[in-house]
Amino acid sequence: MLDKKKKYLQISINSDIENARLIIKNLPLDERIIIEAGTPFLKKYGVDGLRYLRSIWSGYIVADWKTIDRGATETSLTLEGNANAIIIMASAPKETIETAIENAKKHNLDVYLDFMNVENPLYVLSQLKFLPDVALLHRGVDETEKSFRDKPLPFYEINRIKGRFDILVGIAGGDTIQEISSAIFNGADLVVVWKDFYSYDEDNTRKIALEFLKEIR
Repeated sequence: MLDKKKKYLQISINSDIENARLIIKNLPLDERIIIEAGTPFLKKYGVDGLRYLRSIWSGYIVADWKTIDRGATETSLTLEGNANAIIIMASAPKETIETAIENAKKHNLDVYLDFMNVENPLYVLSQLKFLPDVALLHRGVDETEKSFRDKPLPFYEINRIKGRFDILVGIAGGDTIQEISSAIFNGADLVVVWKDFYSYDEDNTRKIALEFLKEIR
């Protein structure tokens, strides 16, 4: 389980098995690193892909199914893959979110609630019977590339959430050192990156990871 006293770097794997192997092989051994099985990776490899990640990474693994329905089913798939956490969409029906969280808690599985394209995270959280372990404030890839200036990262939401709920808050959608630094400065507990790790580069993978880790110390 995640430690509320620590900051984390979450690296999303979105390409293929071989790229995942090379990236993980060259990452520094650091308990602050989380490996995320990204949605494209899971769509391609499913539970077998999760099992493969577990075979090469002994640390924390998150399955980003982007669950929007069948909360209990997809938490069960996450358990089958030996991951530590599942990502549920905050835009899912309340019943799906609560079913997923309730089922996850029975099996010591963490739940991230992804607030991509959700305008009022506080309202959603306040309506839930069961809280997630992580609230993930998320600017999507297409939003980042198409409307960067119009859709800044929602740093202002971090302390609004932490002021009312005893959960971790993460930021996804920022891939520069400056954005990561700003997220941590504004109180984020974890940051999600992917772009610098999408195409494996033997000379840069470890270096980039260490640079990001310096920002979240």
